[in-house]
Amino acid sequence: IYDDAFKKPDWSDAFHDDPSCDNASSFWRELRLELLKEYETVEETEDMRAFACNEFLTNSGYRADSTAWLKEHSKSCFIGVIAVFFHLARHRVTVEMDYRAGVSLWTVVDDHALSLPPGKLDEVNALNLNVTERGRELVDDHFLKTGENITDMSLFGMSTPPHWPISGTEIESMQREIATMSIGRGVDPNWLADKQKAESCCVPWDSCDQKEKNRCHRNRMSLRFTGSFNGNLFSVYPEDLVDVDPDSGFEYSMGKSFKVYVYDVDDPRYSLELRRLTQGSSFCRENQWGFEVALHYWFLSCPCRTMDPRDADFFFVPQYTACHLNLKIYTEEESNTMFESLIPKLEYFAYPMGGRDHIFVWGGGFAVDGPFRNWRIFIKDSIFLMTETEYWNPYHWQNPVPNFVPTKDIVIPGRIGVVDQWEHHRVGSEVPMENRHFVGDFVGWNRPYHANQNSNEFSRILAGHFSELARDQEFRLETEDEKALRAAGNETNDANKPQQTDWIRDKRLRHLNETGEIVRLPSSPRSELLKWAKEYTDMHIMQDVPYTEALRGAASSRFCFVPRGKSAWSSRLFRVLYARCVPVVLNDDYDIPFTDLFGEGNMISDVPRVDNWIVRWPMRKVNSDLA
Repeated sequence: IYDDAFKKPDWSDAFHDDPSCDNASSFWRELRLELLKEYETVEETEDMRAFACNEFLTNSGYRADSTAWLKEHSKSCFIGVIAVFFHLARHRVTVEMDYRAGVSLWTVVDDHALSLPPGKLDEVNALNLNVTERGRELVDDHFLKTGENITDMSLFGMSTPPHWPISGTEIESMQREIATMSIGRGVDPNWLADKQKAESCCVPWDSCDQKEKNRCHRNRMSLRFTGSFNGNLFSVYPEDLVDVDPDSGFEYSMGKSFKVYVYDVDDPRYSLELRRLTQGSSFCRENQWGFEVALHYWFLSCPCRTMDPRDADFFFVPQYTACHLNLKIYTEEESNTMFESLIPKLEYFAYPMGGRDHIFVWGGGFAVDGPFRNWRIFIKDSIFLMTETEYWNPYHWQNPVPNFVPTKDIVIPGRIGVVDQWEHHRVGSEVPMENRHFVGDFVGWNRPYHANQNSNEFSRILAGHFSELARDQEFRLETEDEKALRAAGNETNDANKPQQTDWIRDKRLRHLNETGEIVRLPSSPRSELLKWAKEYTDMHIMQDVPYTEALRGAASSRFCFVPRGKSAWSSRLFRVLYARCVPVVLNDDYDIPFTDLFGEGNMISDVPRVDNWIVRWPMRKVNSDLA
């Protein structure tokens, strides 16, 4: 099924084959040579680069709303566009101190950077052009004419790396500086006009084609993220209310609440590890593990942030390992090594709290064990914000105790973008429950149980089967010698050492092999749901369809199924809630975030109990009783 989300970008070929923009307009070549000049001081170099970029935009016909200009020039000179807007934005913010103008320019940098996986910009910007198609043609042609095998592309008048004065490190450092500068921002006089313009885009929604809808999405995301309107990056004011003391009546505002110190990624003491652990912020922010990035930038721009560690109640340690490990930017072993190197360097970790006041965010299904397998040695008492609370990872060395500790850790929802929230809320609000023509909805892929989930279920089935067999035939499932061997295998303090063998399970499996008995495992809830697609016409059940179909289904259905996937956590729960569809959670091991706020213990009388707006159903009983 065709989906625009998976379409190859127009700029991709030129980005990889011509990063220096030698095949683009001659204006780009002239600008690149100008930007590569170095002057006597850093300040003068930056001033001249900003001047050259400003002249280039003026002479090339760029205007603030020139989406056509951006599309045309990004297609032929992607890195050049990033470099132009980066140097202009940095000069506006840090030299001219014009925050709004700088952030407006910065949205272009961010929109381009979010398309590039971590490290990709630096990789391509440092590319020797002899490996590109055009470069190979020039090298081969020269060899045929002269017999010389030359790879120095400057001999052909082509650029040598780095092609543009820009790097991923500079972009991410500037991104963090903008977040910091947004702390304490008040009302911007131009905010209302911008807000009205964004909200009037594509109203009603069906009045626009897909191209215009995409533009509206980008504009709204830029407004939300860059802080180009009231408040900080997240539209938060220092005076925004957090809580009220019921006894004294004292109002705790964002500026008067607890204080958080954020470790500086660019601090020379930590930069070796933290720069690598936080690379690709724009890209990682937009995927399902984006909470690691979002919370980093929340605390960077929060009125609750303090620059003085002596005033801090908590300390935030940024890292985006869920994104990096899923993208295979580095291995789990390399990640563990970086953390082992970083933690002892953290100046405020050991004294006085021994790490109990340090906050880490773990946004992946592998929780902490994946990126930091030896965490129990280094940060066992620290506070974890986690999307995943169950134990499911198939690591042979893994401690059988889950990473999540309810007395100190907080379960958070998976990342869902502001635009997704807004669209689900808007579309869902337009369709009242009585007018929804589907009873149930599920749009997603067929995911079997995770190997460890099936292993646990298999063990449960075996246990039940052999308990009956043991009673009938009066034999021991485990001999005294086997008990001693199992006990000996339990003694280990190193998380990297293999854990004990399950002797009982092995014996049961041997019995099955000898007897030829078959144990059938139940299908996953997703597999069972997808079988309903043809069976029940009043159900909206689909897979292999564009993402927009999920939005349409959630807003057209009364109940929305939320089955487990590879692991327990799911952002689907929150998407369907915004669409005002009743979630039916088919996930026995999922701890829903913030349910304590909606249970019997909540102190707010008009807040509904969680069981009033959600349905939990056994995930192994997705059958006609549920349908």
